Amino acid sequence: MQRIRSLPLSRCIPQIGLGLLIFLTLVLNIIWIQTDEQLGTGSDPTMYIIKTLTFTDKLESDGLNHFFSGIKSLSLSGRPPLYQLLSVPFMVLFGHTMDTGLMVNMLFQVLLLLSVFKIGQMISSARAGLLAAFLSSVYPPLVQLSRLYRPHYAIPACIAFSLWMLILLVEKRAVKNAWGFVLSLGFGAFIHPIFATMFFIPAAIFSLYVLFVQVEPRKPINFKDFVPWLGKKLMNPLFLHGYLPAVLLAGGIVAGWYFLFGSPLLEKLQTVSSNQLAQFRGFDVFTKGFKNIPTGFYWYLLTMPYAISNVFTVLFGIGLVISLIRRRFYDWFLLISFIGAYIYPASLATKTWMQFAGILPIMAVITAVGVSELKPKRLSWAFIFLILIMGVFVYSTVNWGTSGVGLKLAGTLGAPLEKGKCLSTDQVFCPRPAQELIWPIDEILKAIARDVQKNGGCKAVCYSLVVERGNDFTAPALTYYLWQKKPTLKGQVVFNSLGSIAFGIQPFDYDMLLNSTYILYVTPRSKFEGIYINAANAFLVASPPSFVAAHRRITKFVLQNGTQRVILIKRIKPLTAKEAEDTIRSVQLDEKFKYQQYQVLLPLYEAGGRLEKALWAYQKALEYRPSDTSLYFGLARVYDALGQVENAASAYRQVIAIAPNSHLALLAQAWLDSH
Repeated sequence: MQRIRSLPLSRCIPQIGLGLLIFLTLVLNIIWIQTDEQLGTGSDPTMYIIKTLTFTDKLESDGLNHFFSGIKSLSLSGRPPLYQLLSVPFMVLFGHTMDTGLMVNMLFQVLLLLSVFKIGQMISSARAGLLAAFLSSVYPPLVQLSRLYRPHYAIPACIAFSLWMLILLVEKRAVKNAWGFVLSLGFGAFIHPIFATMFFIPAAIFSLYVLFVQVEPRKPINFKDFVPWLGKKLMNPLFLHGYLPAVLLAGGIVAGWYFLFGSPLLEKLQTVSSNQLAQFRGFDVFTKGFKNIPTGFYWYLLTMPYAISNVFTVLFGIGLVISLIRRRFYDWFLLISFIGAYIYPASLATKTWMQFAGILPIMAVITAVGVSELKPKRLSWAFIFLILIMGVFVYSTVNWGTSGVGLKLAGTLGAPLEKGKCLSTDQVFCPRPAQELIWPIDEILKAIARDVQKNGGCKAVCYSLVVERGNDFTAPALTYYLWQKKPTLKGQVVFNSLGSIAFGIQPFDYDMLLNSTYILYVTPRSKFEGIYINAANAFLVASPPSFVAAHRRITKFVLQNGTQRVILIKRIKPLTAKEAEDTIRSVQLDEKFKYQQYQVLLPLYEAGGRLEKALWAYQKALEYRPSDTSLYFGLARVYDALGQVENAASAYRQVIAIAPNSHLALLAQAWLDSH
């Protein structure tokens, strides 16, 4: 009787361990969120939170009257807003701050750990599932992403959840499981488009496997029977009542969003230079790291900044070899899922540590299953003990490496320490919150506020340009502090950012550079650093005389390292064609990035009566955007002013042909009728 009573408890030990792991992870994250004073790395987290805060304000003031119209405003460059919508209830309940917004990550944290545990349990054992959940909870990219307000942390959770649903479908081909799997795919795709790129291959392969291999009849007898065989497959309840309606529902919602609101995202996916991309290939990062950071051998083995540690890679390799030797179905299932998810981050050029997070749950399961099934058992337990020790060490370093034993141990192992406080140049392993803010954001806002009030405000809006350098100082960060601490300036000052074009994502924004009221930029550490900073910063360090004469330095701020300054300048003279031309010549860029120069030059040439120059600028602009009706309309206007009536009529006809129902088409037709 005593043995029978103790049996259920022994079986529940892994589940109890999972519960404790989830509880401890959530508690530590809540403590972190309450003590963190920074906004996070990069501009995206801050932009996401600003949009969500604005939406929440309108929701509380206007109720549900403008709910659906406000959803579009949540989108960042056309990305789906589900992540932000899920965080709105936390903000409504606990206050409009970054901290409350980050609580949404707690939901995905539970989803991630539970899904990984269930995958490991179903494929191997509950012990393997618990070990996989532990690995997912301590690996630095996942830990740091859980503290950033951006949907990238939700992606690995959605991948793990969809894998869990897919295993359920493979094991039991029920209609409800088909619905669960397809809806999990739709949920992930509506969190972030990256999910689809990382899970499309395994989802497609195993969906076809379930429909055409597991469901009877498995194959046609001969070629003549193919059509009836296919008809039986499509009439099977699993497809007819499961896959088909679920795909129509989920696919319709996702496709509807991208067709209606997602075009800005698609427009940004432009050509990336192959030479630039080759320097930062994800598959190279997987083994060599993202940057040439001088690190000690043992620290390099344990951590591998920006990618996957060598120790974890070796353990993953052991699990992979064991899986290939055994050749079980679920081993191939995990391998195909890993390869399918790995292809996308391997082709990326930026934020590799962030994108690799999507494959970490699959790697964790493969590692845990392989290590748990090692023979002899003593060797298996030895590797499990190694994983536990390594995980605790790395997690403690990410959280508390700024002081105490963690810092000393990291230094002993060869970690690159900066001023004895932080792991330098490494977003993943640089513990935060830092003791002091690096950027004097409050002082910058005060300087702008004093200047605005001194000069009676702006005519409409003071556009302020932040020439970004690095991830700590961004326009969204300034906007967030302006929103929180300077409500009197809200609406008067608008911050825009002009970051690096290192990877050729978009054309250079000359309009923003030349028409901003204020410009903030960072001086390089040394004269040699100019070759590494972006084109706008290099231009501002050595501007042409016409640009310098049109601006006045308001103040400067010395950064804590003592070798760099933030310069705040203000435009004091109207922009002229000569200044614009001088600026365009001085900014060192390839021609393919210079489209927006014509948007700046066109009105200046027309206002100055330089019609031949304006004609040239319109023709050049149309080479980049041959379907832009506003360019054809302007071109026709210039032809008309030059007395070239036939050319003007031809350009007006192009406006009508491209957009026959537009306002410009009506104006073009009116001109044609009068001539």
